[in-house]
Amino acid sequence: MSSPMGFLPHYSHNGEKFKILSRVGVQQGDPLGPLLFCLGIQPLIEEISTKFPSLSQFWFMDDGSLVGTEPDLGGVIPMIQSRSAEVGLSLNYSKCTLWSSSSRPITHPNLRAIPTVPSTEGVVLLGCPIGSDAFILRKCTETAIKFGVVCSKLHLVQHCQVEICILRYCLNVCKAMFRLRTIPPHLTQQLCASITASLKKELARLLNSEISESTWFQICLPSSMAGLGLGDPLWLRCFFPFINPQRV
Repeated sequence: MSSPMGFLPHYSHNGEKFKILSRVGVQQGDPLGPLLFCLGIQPLIEEISTKFPSLSQFWFMDDGSLVGTEPDLGGVIPMIQSRSAEVGLSLNYSKCTLWSSSSRPITHPNLRAIPTVPSTEGVVLLGCPIGSDAFILRKCTETAIKFGVVCSKLHLVQHCQVEICILRYCLNVCKAMFRLRTIPPHLTQQLCASITASLKKELARLLNSEISESTWFQICLPSSMAGLGLGDPLWLRCFFPFINPQRV
Protein backbone atom coordinates (compact mmCIF):
# COMPACT_ATOMS: atom_id res chain seq x y z
CA MET A 1 0.00 0.00 0.00
CA SER A 2 1.11 3.57 -0.52
CA SER A 3 0.32 6.75 1.32
CA PRO A 4 1.94 9.86 -0.18
CA MET A 5 0.34 12.00 2.53
CA GLY A 6 2.20 10.29 5.36
CA PHE A 7 5.57 11.70 6.38
CA LEU A 8 7.98 11.88 9.29
CA PRO A 9 9.54 15.30 9.94
CA HIS A 10 13.28 15.10 10.38
CA TYR A 11 16.18 17.48 10.89
CA SER A 12 19.60 17.16 9.32
CA HIS A 13 22.84 17.80 11.20
CA ASN A 14 22.85 21.44 10.09
CA GLY A 15 19.29 22.08 11.32
CA GLU A 16 17.63 21.94 7.92
CA LYS A 17 14.16 20.40 8.08
CA PHE A 18 13.05 17.84 5.52
CA LYS A 19 10.46 15.07 5.23
CA ILE A 20 10.84 11.30 5.12
CA LEU A 21 7.86 10.20 3.05
CA SER A 22 5.99 7.09 4.16
CA ARG A 23 4.88 5.50 0.91
CA VAL A 24 5.51 1.81 1.55
CA GLY A 25 3.68 -0.40 4.02
CA VAL A 26 0.87 0.39 6.43
CA GLN A 27 0.89 3.48 8.62
CA GLN A 28 1.92 3.30 12.28
CA GLY A 29 -1.21 2.91 14.39
CA ASP A 30 -3.39 1.84 11.47
CA PRO A 31 -5.93 -0.68 12.89
CA LEU A 32 -5.76 -2.56 9.59
CA GLY A 33 -1.98 -2.92 9.93
CA PRO A 34 -1.96 -6.33 11.68
CA LEU A 35 -4.52 -7.78 9.27
CA LEU A 36 -2.67 -6.53 6.18
CA PHE A 37 0.62 -7.86 7.52
CA CYS A 38 -0.91 -11.28 8.14
CA LEU A 39 -2.35 -11.31 4.63
CA GLY A 40 1.11 -10.55 3.29
CA ILE A 41 2.72 -13.61 4.87
CA GLN A 42 -0.24 -15.96 4.43
CA PRO A 43 1.07 -17.33 1.09
CA LEU A 44 4.34 -18.25 2.83
CA ILE A 45 2.48 -20.13 5.56
CA GLU A 46 0.40 -22.01 2.99
CA GLU A 47 3.49 -22.91 0.96
CA ILE A 48 5.18 -24.31 4.07
CA SER A 49 2.11 -26.48 4.73
CA THR A 50 2.18 -27.76 1.15
CA LYS A 51 5.89 -28.47 0.79
CA PHE A 52 6.53 -29.58 4.38
CA PRO A 53 3.28 -31.27 5.50
CA SER A 54 4.94 -32.99 8.45
CA LEU A 55 5.94 -29.64 9.98
CA SER A 56 3.67 -28.13 12.61
CA GLN A 57 3.61 -24.34 12.47
CA PHE A 58 2.08 -21.74 14.76
CA TRP A 59 2.05 -18.03 13.97
CA PHE A 60 1.19 -14.83 15.77
CA MET A 61 1.89 -11.99 13.40
CA ASP A 62 5.63 -12.21 12.64
CA ASP A 63 6.32 -14.65 15.51
CA GLY A 64 6.39 -18.11 14.00
CA SER A 65 7.09 -21.46 15.64
CA LEU A 66 7.98 -24.52 13.57
CA VAL A 67 8.06 -28.00 15.04
CA GLY A 68 9.49 -30.92 13.11
CA THR A 69 12.50 -33.03 12.24
CA GLU A 70 15.95 -31.60 11.61
CA PRO A 71 15.84 -32.26 7.84
CA ASP A 72 12.48 -30.53 7.48
CA LEU A 73 13.54 -27.53 9.56
CA GLY A 74 16.78 -27.27 7.63
CA GLY A 75 14.90 -27.42 4.35
CA VAL A 76 12.29 -24.78 5.21
CA ILE A 77 14.79 -22.10 6.30
CA PRO A 78 16.00 -21.18 2.76
CA MET A 79 12.41 -21.04 1.57
CA ILE A 80 11.44 -18.67 4.38
CA GLN A 81 14.42 -16.48 3.55
CA SER A 82 13.62 -16.23 -0.16
CA ARG A 83 9.85 -15.81 0.20
CA SER A 84 10.25 -13.22 2.97
CA ALA A 85 12.57 -11.15 0.79
CA GLU A 86 9.86 -11.00 -1.88
CA VAL A 87 7.59 -9.04 0.50
CA GLY A 88 10.31 -6.90 2.06
CA LEU A 89 11.00 -9.03 5.13
CA SER A 90 14.15 -10.76 6.32
CA LEU A 91 14.82 -13.60 8.73
CA ASN A 92 16.70 -12.33 11.79
CA TYR A 93 18.78 -15.26 13.06
CA SER A 94 19.64 -13.45 16.30
CA LYS A 95 15.95 -13.54 17.25
CA CYS A 96 15.51 -17.19 16.33
CA THR A 97 15.91 -20.08 18.74
CA LEU A 98 16.47 -23.76 18.04
CA TRP A 99 15.53 -26.31 20.66
CA SER A 100 15.61 -30.09 20.77
CA SER A 101 14.60 -32.50 23.50
CA SER A 102 17.55 -34.65 22.45
CA SER A 103 21.13 -34.05 23.53
CA ARG A 104 22.32 -34.93 20.01
CA PRO A 105 24.02 -31.92 18.36
CA ILE A 106 22.34 -30.18 15.42
CA THR A 107 24.37 -30.77 12.26
CA HIS A 108 22.21 -29.45 9.40
CA PRO A 109 24.15 -26.64 7.66
CA ASN A 110 21.06 -24.41 7.33
CA LEU A 111 20.53 -24.49 11.10
CA ARG A 112 24.05 -23.75 12.32
CA ALA A 113 23.52 -19.97 12.36
CA ILE A 114 20.50 -20.23 14.68
CA PRO A 115 21.24 -20.02 18.45
CA THR A 116 20.48 -23.28 20.22
CA VAL A 117 18.85 -23.55 23.64
CA PRO A 118 21.24 -25.65 25.72
CA SER A 119 18.63 -27.18 28.04
CA THR A 120 16.87 -30.37 27.02
CA GLU A 121 14.28 -29.88 29.80
CA GLY A 122 12.30 -27.18 28.08
CA VAL A 123 12.13 -23.94 26.13
CA VAL A 124 10.50 -20.53 26.57
CA LEU A 125 8.09 -19.83 23.71
CA LEU A 126 6.57 -16.33 23.50
CA GLY A 127 7.24 -15.90 27.21
CA CYS A 128 5.66 -19.23 28.15
CA PRO A 129 7.94 -21.93 29.62
CA ILE A 130 7.22 -25.32 28.06
CA GLY A 131 8.88 -28.47 29.33
CA SER A 132 9.36 -30.48 32.50
CA ASP A 133 7.82 -29.40 35.80
CA ALA A 134 11.28 -28.60 37.16
CA PHE A 135 12.04 -26.35 34.19
CA ILE A 136 8.73 -24.50 34.49
CA LEU A 137 9.20 -24.00 38.24
CA ARG A 138 12.67 -22.52 37.66
CA LYS A 139 11.25 -20.03 35.16
CA CYS A 140 8.46 -19.14 37.59
CA THR A 141 11.06 -18.55 40.30
CA GLU A 142 12.97 -16.23 37.96
CA THR A 143 9.75 -14.30 37.30
CA ALA A 144 9.04 -14.00 41.03
CA ILE A 145 12.58 -12.75 41.71
CA LYS A 146 12.33 -10.10 38.97
CA PHE A 147 8.97 -9.00 40.35
CA GLY A 148 10.47 -8.63 43.82
CA VAL A 149 13.39 -6.59 42.48
CA VAL A 150 11.03 -4.20 40.66
CA CYS A 151 8.88 -3.79 43.77
CA SER A 152 11.94 -3.08 45.88
CA LYS A 153 12.73 -0.09 43.65
CA LEU A 154 9.27 1.41 43.95
CA HIS A 155 10.35 3.68 46.80
CA LEU A 156 12.58 5.58 44.37
CA VAL A 157 9.44 7.21 42.95
CA GLN A 158 9.07 9.08 46.27
CA HIS A 159 5.38 9.79 45.74
CA CYS A 160 2.93 7.63 47.67
CA GLN A 161 -0.06 8.17 45.39
CA VAL A 162 1.95 7.41 42.27
CA GLU A 163 3.42 4.32 43.92
CA ILE A 164 -0.05 3.06 44.80
CA CYS A 165 -1.17 3.59 41.19
CA ILE A 166 1.86 1.66 39.92
CA LEU A 167 1.09 -1.18 42.32
CA ARG A 168 -2.53 -1.23 41.26
CA TYR A 169 -2.20 -0.95 37.51
CA CYS A 170 1.31 -2.22 36.69
CA LEU A 171 2.65 -4.46 39.47
CA ASN A 172 -0.62 -6.03 40.38
CA VAL A 173 -2.03 -9.47 39.60
CA CYS A 174 -1.55 -8.67 35.90
CA LYS A 175 2.07 -9.80 36.30
CA ALA A 176 0.84 -13.28 37.18
CA MET A 177 -2.04 -13.48 34.71
CA PHE A 178 0.03 -14.61 31.72
CA ARG A 179 1.71 -17.36 33.72
CA LEU A 180 -1.64 -18.52 35.14
CA ARG A 181 -2.99 -18.84 31.61
CA THR A 182 -0.03 -20.64 30.10
CA ILE A 183 1.34 -23.11 32.66
CA PRO A 184 -0.27 -26.04 34.50
CA PRO A 185 -2.25 -24.82 37.53
CA HIS A 186 -0.47 -27.11 39.98
CA LEU A 187 2.79 -25.24 39.28
CA THR A 188 1.49 -21.73 40.02
CA GLN A 189 1.34 -21.83 43.83
CA GLN A 190 4.93 -20.74 44.47
CA LEU A 191 4.83 -17.93 41.89
CA CYS A 192 1.55 -16.51 43.19
CA ALA A 193 2.70 -16.71 46.81
CA SER A 194 5.93 -14.85 45.99
CA ILE A 195 4.12 -12.08 44.11
CA THR A 196 1.59 -11.72 46.93
CA ALA A 197 4.41 -11.47 49.50
CA SER A 198 6.13 -8.73 47.47
CA LEU A 199 2.88 -6.77 47.17
CA LYS A 200 2.22 -7.03 50.91
CA LYS A 201 5.76 -5.90 51.71
CA GLU A 202 5.49 -2.77 49.58
CA LEU A 203 2.06 -1.90 50.94
CA ALA A 204 3.33 -2.30 54.50
CA ARG A 205 6.09 0.17 53.67
CA LEU A 206 3.68 2.65 52.09
CA LEU A 207 1.18 2.40 54.94
CA ASN A 208 3.89 2.17 57.60
CA SER A 209 1.95 -0.66 59.18
CA GLU A 210 1.83 -4.43 59.17
CA ILE A 211 -0.68 -6.00 56.77
CA SER A 212 -2.94 -8.46 58.57
CA GLU A 213 -5.02 -11.02 56.72
CA SER A 214 -8.21 -9.03 57.28
CA THR A 215 -6.49 -5.85 56.06
CA TRP A 216 -5.20 -7.66 52.98
CA PHE A 217 -8.69 -8.95 52.25
CA GLN A 218 -10.01 -5.37 52.38
CA ILE A 219 -7.17 -4.10 50.19
CA CYS A 220 -7.96 -6.64 47.49
CA LEU A 221 -11.59 -5.56 47.26
CA PRO A 222 -12.53 -3.19 44.40
CA SER A 223 -12.60 0.53 45.11
CA SER A 224 -16.42 0.46 44.94
CA MET A 225 -16.30 -1.71 48.07
CA ALA A 226 -13.78 0.49 49.89
CA GLY A 227 -10.76 -1.51 48.76
CA LEU A 228 -7.65 -0.56 46.81
CA GLY A 229 -8.48 -2.80 43.89
CA LEU A 230 -5.36 -4.94 44.19
CA GLY A 231 -5.89 -8.50 43.03
CA ASP A 232 -4.39 -11.40 44.95
CA PRO A 233 -2.69 -13.89 42.61
CA LEU A 234 -3.41 -16.66 45.12
CA TRP A 235 -7.12 -15.95 44.75
CA LEU A 236 -6.95 -15.66 41.00
CA ARG A 237 -5.27 -19.04 40.55
CA CYS A 238 -8.44 -20.63 41.93
CA PHE A 239 -10.15 -19.72 38.66
CA PHE A 240 -7.69 -21.85 36.66
CA PRO A 241 -8.00 -25.25 38.35
CA PHE A 242 -9.15 -27.35 35.41
CA ILE A 243 -7.17 -25.83 32.55
CA ASN A 244 -3.83 -27.14 31.37
CA PRO A 245 -3.02 -25.21 28.15
CA GLN A 246 -0.02 -27.43 27.40
CA ARG A 247 -2.32 -30.43 26.95
CA VAL A 248 -5.03 -28.71 24.89
